[in-house]
Amino acid sequence: MNVSMKNDYSMLFNSLGTSRNSGQVMGVSNLAGLVSDYNTIKNGSYNKLVKAYYKKMGDDTKPSSSSGKVNAEDIWDSDKVSSKTASAKDYTKISSNAQSLKKAAGALSEDAKTDVYEAAKTDHSQIESAVKAFADSYNALIDSAGASSSGIVNSRATSLTSLSISYGKKLASVGLNIQENGRLSVDKDKLATANADTVKSLFAGNNSYGDKVDSYASLIESGAASAASNTSTYGANGRSSYDFNSMWGASI
Repeated sequence: MNVSMKNDYSMLFNSLGTSRNSGQVMGVSNLAGLVSDYNTIKNGSYNKLVKAYYKKMGDDTKPSSSSGKVNAEDIWDSDKVSSKTASAKDYTKISSNAQSLKKAAGALSEDAKTDVYEAAKTDHSQIESAVKAFADSYNALIDSAGASSSGIVNSRATSLTSLSISYGKKLASVGLNIQENGRLSVDKDKLATANADTVKSLFAGNNSYGDKVDSYASLIESGAASAASNTSTYGANGRSSYDFNSMWGASI
């Protein structure tokens, strides 16, 4: 079974596709395969396969941090998420924190109203303040996302954490360290002496770390907004129908 690097179940539903050219629709065999895939997720087998995959990948998928090895899949364990029931208030907070992270990332981008990199030539403290604000916003989003029971929000938070882990060494070079709980800690001394060009290469420009964080924050924001609007609809097991298990619990 080929497991995607992202915790996304969408690949399991290829059997739902309809061949428009041939005029065929999903047959009984495809439906049986879909039910089998769902049961694999529901009984925990899929989660075990994902964990086994990342374990096999070894240190390449677990960059070092100041506190040891970090694995996004451990932080956003689907077993823990599935045991929660988040409220509309929880998702509103997640959405708000995602917006704040986008704003903080934007302050370090090339499109920012105040060019902190130009200002750093005479006042390095502006970069320091912007980076600290980014770390605070990032941590607030990670903390609030921990309350989510939405598989989609969880998947996107996993992707955001994995992104930061992949940039671990470069982030550490400017004073940002990934902790075992997925949060960012600030090394004030290292940040105070961080090269402005290095910080800029991390946060400014297309496809930079900051640009990718902005994209993931937008995805988390939209996922949380959708989850919030669906918290009043419940499936057979009493949980929000937006959640994968709940949607199928009402129809299988």
